[in-house]
Amino acid sequence: MDPSAPVNIGNCRWKAATEDSVPNIRPPCSHLRATASEDNTALGSVQASPKAPSQTTGVAGARITRSCACSAVCLNKSTIIMPRENMASLIQKIARQASTTFKNCGSSAIGENSKGFLENQAKLRNLLHEIRAEDLNIAPRKLDPSPISVPHNPPVTYMHICETGAFSMGVFLLKGGSSIPLHDHPEMNGMLKVLYGKVSISCFDKLDNPPDAASEAQFNPPVLPYQKDALRRSILRSIGEYTEHNGPCVLTPKKDNLHQINAVDGPAAFLDILAPPYDQDDGRDCHYYKVLENGDVKLETGEQKEMWLLEIPQPTDFWCGAEPYPGPQVTL
Repeated sequence: MDPSAPVNIGNCRWKAATEDSVPNIRPPCSHLRATASEDNTALGSVQASPKAPSQTTGVAGARITRSCACSAVCLNKSTIIMPRENMASLIQKIARQASTTFKNCGSSAIGENSKGFLENQAKLRNLLHEIRAEDLNIAPRKLDPSPISVPHNPPVTYMHICETGAFSMGVFLLKGGSSIPLHDHPEMNGMLKVLYGKVSISCFDKLDNPPDAASEAQFNPPVLPYQKDALRRSILRSIGEYTEHNGPCVLTPKKDNLHQINAVDGPAAFLDILAPPYDQDDGRDCHYYKVLENGDVKLETGEQKEMWLLEIPQPTDFWCGAEPYPGPQVTL
């Protein structure tokens, strides 16, 4: 598949991305995973005698000596030592915890007030706090001077890692100066953890539209009559900057559910978990919005601002390409 081929992020973007293109991409670095034919190097070739401590040839030929009294698995007085490559990777642990956290998405068992959900969410946040780009074999990108062009140089690319009915997980990579426009996550939870670079995230909550509220509001420039039904009241809750040293940014169905993400001072990448995934057929399509506000919005600490949003089609200057995920394989 052409890694630069555009992937439509709207119109059920996750379903389109996972079924049409991304699942066929598998980590090319198969040498990172031990196979059955590599048992002698992956698990170690056991050499031991009843009267001597067992010796195991580990990865890269390193010889490790252990006695049968150790805590490793001992079979016929031969010690089998599992190398680090066979231990669960951090991204595998994150995937398992995400599966546990969001397994009941859409049911009454999940919610901000559910003790079990909050405990699992805290565990997931702690794991995400630890993840770094190198854990996924991703090298920070340098500033690319080439212009954005269709379809060969998209402003944003996506690495698909895994998807189940409960959640999807992947990595977004933003070129310097690019952004993911303001969009929503209908009835979805999510977590975003920066892997490298810096991003600015503006978070909004939707509000109910009181009767005739849109007709009474004054906009500059004026909203056209056919756009009245596309107006949405909202609260701008926060604008913050995140780097790899910050914890994850969290969204819920009711809080911080709309956001815009801008790359700051160069390229950036973040790990993204959404639960459940976008699914147009199940009422979880991605909608884009424009803030009806003149000038830059600056919030003081703790300040929130009521604003009007206009639902718009996917912006023509934004699209997302796909590229292969090079990190540890995830299985669920």
